Amino acid sequence: MQNIKILLITDHYELAKTWVPGLSQLRARVSTVSYNVLPDRHDMSQYDLIIIDTYTTNFDVVPLCRDIRTHFQKIVLVLTYDHDERLHLLLYDAGVDESIVKPLGVPFFLAKVSAWLRRIEHHVRGDEQLRTAHFSLEPNRKRLITAKGEALRLSTLECRLLSLLMTNQGYTLETDLIIARIWSSYGTGDKDLLKNLIYRLRRKIEPEPASPQFIHTVNGQGYMFRAE
Repeated sequence: MQNIKILLITDHYELAKTWVPGLSQLRARVSTVSYNVLPDRHDMSQYDLIIIDTYTTNFDVVPLCRDIRTHFQKIVLVLTYDHDERLHLLLYDAGVDESIVKPLGVPFFLAKVSAWLRRIEHHVRGDEQLRTAHFSLEPNRKRLITAKGEALRLSTLECRLLSLLMTNQGYTLETDLIIARIWSSYGTGDKDLLKNLIYRLRRKIEPEPASPQFIHTVNGQGYMFRAE
């Protein structure tokens, strides 16, 4: 995990800095900023992961997460002392990847971050291709190349969904998390829209859409991409 850049956003600069030595052990470069002095969108895009570390009750973190998700498509984690499930549901609805309750020890915190960093080690940037045993996805061109060399055109939402699934191959992604990530800057999504999107994508990439080989439904949870 080299050349990973993390943006640490907080409402208590001094306390949040205590995470930095541990994160540096992961060979990550960390920038710590106050929630009211954020970098612009262009500068924010250079980061691989954003951690929002909250301490005070007057920090309304949900709008911040929603705003960040409109232009930042990588990983967003939130640390909060609030145990209220309603807040965590709002955070996931705003597009965060994980909402983590404090207090938590440094080893556990670093294990959490390490797990997410492993997922983004092969995250697609720029015009890079995302490859599996059966496919090569070109996100900028919205094109999928099959193992037989066939080129398939994808819609914007189909490409975003497939990129998300392929990046997290072998992991079950919860339905609400997928909806938040795919429709973050394209209006409001819901479970029916996601089902329709899955249906259209399966028709394009599955040999037998009714018996999917690649995009699997995990009952009661979400979807998993598996192309071994």
